[in-house]
Amino acid sequence: VRLVELRAGFEVPLHGHEGAELNLVLQGGFDDLGSRETFLPGDLSVRGAAVEHGIRAHDDGPCTVLVVLEGRMLPRTLLGHVAAWVSGF
Repeated sequence: VRLVELRAGFEVPLHGHEGAELNLVLQGGFDDLGSRETFLPGDLSVRGAAVEHGIRAHDDGPCTVLVVLEGRMLPRTLLGHVAAWVSGF
């Protein structure tokens, strides 16, 4: 479980998961680049292990998200591997 703040416009690259990923938006918002859904404060994004996606924080300010992972994040790009290493995901 982690509390994450994404700066405006920040993008989490394409990735999968070993287990489920739950994202509860507390402030701001983000777009899921896989499903093309938009998530705003109070919304819960649930992605299973078989789902690959990325997210992009909205441009109008930071996005604060409570993230719950059942397993490791599985990056699909070189940038994603670097981001996972730096963030500890």
